[in-house]
Amino acid sequence: MKKITSLIKNKWLMKTLSTIILIIFIILAFIIVNKVAIKSNPRIIDLTKGKLYTLSNESKEIIKKIEQNVTIYLIGYDETSTEYILGKQYEELNDKITCIMVNSTQRPDLAIRFGATSNGRIIAIEGPDKKYKVISSIEMITTDNEENKSYDLTEEKLTNAIQSVTVNYRPKIYFTTGSNEYGIKDGELLELFGQFIINDMNEVIEINLQDKRIPEDCELLVISNPVKDFSDIETERVLKYIKKGGSIMWMQNPTLL
Repeated sequence: MKKITSLIKNKWLMKTLSTIILIIFIILAFIIVNKVAIKSNPRIIDLTKGKLYTLSNESKEIIKKIEQNVTIYLIGYDETSTEYILGKQYEELNDKITCIMVNSTQRPDLAIRFGATSNGRIIAIEGPDKKYKVISSIEMITTDNEENKSYDLTEEKLTNAIQSVTVNYRPKIYFTTGSNEYGIKDGELLELFGQFIINDMNEVIEINLQDKRIPEDCELLVISNPVKDFSDIETERVLKYIKKGGSIMWMQNPTLL
């Protein structure tokens, strides 16, 4: 009986030891695979409704055409941020683009150059000839006050910035301001509209026609629901612009009779 029980115990101990060794091996293998996966920058499965972690086809087409070196400096961000995830996708699409995370305490020169604060987060996109564009974290979100909705503009802002440092021409769109028109500044009714125009690689400028003529570089003049009648000089300047072939967009709320 003792021999039998001793044999059973020995077999049980051997099986237990083998099981423990197998478990340790599995854990070690998991750790190694996980580290390799992290270093290889695996694709993230994007389950968000608006595909916030995935570049749109429009951005992909734009980025593929970039022929100059561009560096994306993410100052104050980490690997879990939307900005970093999208930045790595830009890298994968075009080897001219490099995405770098920057610690402002370790690289104070970059923080000072691009105007980063010690606890703030900014993105600096640098192109050829040291031409760069800085985007603050608060610019990544815009709010439609009428609908009480927020919109994530991270991808649009990044793609637009990459384009802006690699091209020399951006069409200029002027918004009139002299007759209580809808504005495009923060908190004003056309803020979101203005952001979308800017994101489409245009330069948006406000102009008071009472004080200034319409510049020659105006590609489009936007008059958004003026409340007051134009003065004679404003009317003259608009008519002159139209007669010279200028493009105009007039927005007006419907009048209810």
